[in-house]
Amino acid sequence: MPKKAFVTGGAGFIGINLIKLLLDEGWEVTALHWASSDLTYLGKLPVKRKVGSVTDLNSLVEAFPNDIDTVFHLASCPYIAVFDPDRVEEQLDIATRQYLEENTIYDSEKDRVEVTRLMSWFRGDFGGVSGAVQMLRDYGVIPADADPSVSFDEYDWTLELGNYQEL
Repeated sequence: MPKKAFVTGGAGFIGINLIKLLLDEGWEVTALHWASSDLTYLGKLPVKRKVGSVTDLNSLVEAFPNDIDTVFHLASCPYIAVFDPDRVEEQLDIATRQYLEENTIYDSEKDRVEVTRLMSWFRGDFGGVSGAVQMLRDYGVIPADADPSVSFDEYDWTLELGNYQEL
């Protein structure tokens, strides 16, 4: 009987490549992805696709398969933190908001926003540039009525040892 895996962030770059490896090893895979995810690659793979988000407990519970052997949590999480199962949705929202606030520069006079390059590399996960802008609105990082032009900051590959957060 094949092993069964549940992969969060299944439509992302790392998720797709892990899923390919798991399939090559004979695993059955269920992949969690956002409704707005680009399914160009995931759609070609023989996996069960489930729409949902790790920040939406109801969709996560609905998507989670029975009798799973392993969970591969690849959905973005900007900090290393210990998550409380009873507060995971709240804690992921806190971590996301903190990361976006620390890594976004909004110029209201020029109606321009500079965001982490991660939002460009994984734009399919965010629903394109417009989805990334909507996320910035939803988290209050830019005004709800803003429609800024977007640029992407260079990514800092420096290893941040001790990058832990209390949530």
